[in-house]
Amino acid sequence: RQTYRDAVALPYDLKPTKQSKRVSKDWSAEERARQVKNLYNDLNILEAPGLSDIKQHELWNTVSKSVPEEYRYQHPKPPQEVIDRVTKKNQKEGKEKRAAKKAKKEKKMPEEMDIT
Repeated sequence: RQTYRDAVALPYDLKPTKQSKRVSKDWSAEERARQVKNLYNDLNILEAPGLSDIKQHELWNTVSKSVPEEYRYQHPKPPQEVIDRVTKKNQKEGKEKRAAKKAKKEKKMPEEMDIT
């Protein structure tokens, strides 16, 4: 038993909380105890989301070069399809930036020519 602010509380109190009263209001204490014990077995285990493509590529491309050889297993080389996707995306973004910069520069050029 625990005492907290002059109240006695059991560490694993099996009485339903306000949120769970809707689900378990008809359960007896024994039924609730059984449900709590089996709770872990009834849960659906979710897969880990993993790293994004960009993060995998960055860790392998930049960070793994400075990591000692004995710890490089933590930054494995990503699959070739991930490398290709990231490279293609970076090339596309670079091409768009260069085109925008070139268009901006060409837009300013005629104004400078009108000065003479």
